Amino acid sequence: MTVADSSISSDARFYYYSAILHDWPNVECIKILRNVADAMRPGYSKLLINGIILRETNPTYFEACKDLGMMAAMSAKERTMSQLIALAAEAGLQYVGEYVNQNADNGIVEFEKRGPIEDAKEAFSS
Repeated sequence: MTVADSSISSDARFYYYSAILHDWPNVECIKILRNVADAMRPGYSKLLINGIILRETNPTYFEACKDLGMMAAMSAKERTMSQLIALAAEAGLQYVGEYVNQNADNGIVEFEKRGPIEDAKEAFSS
């Protein structure tokens, strides 16, 4: 059993993932995020993801080394904010905010489950 296959308690107020998604390729990350999204209650539950957030351009030496290490060891990678938001959106989650220390290489990103109104808006705008 992997993180993507495990069961999660329903309707919790917060779900907290620290240094998990960087261990997995995109397909598995989407499964992990869909699993937690299925357990979340729209308008109530929050997902907090803590980890390294790569800069969109000019990553630090540390960030680049971590990214290459994840690629070599796990066929996975560190992600930029936009990559993380895109993965979460594909799993039915919407971005709420970020709490990133600009002097460090990590941060916390907050997501919530999209409800029917957000899904309808997205379908209508497509």
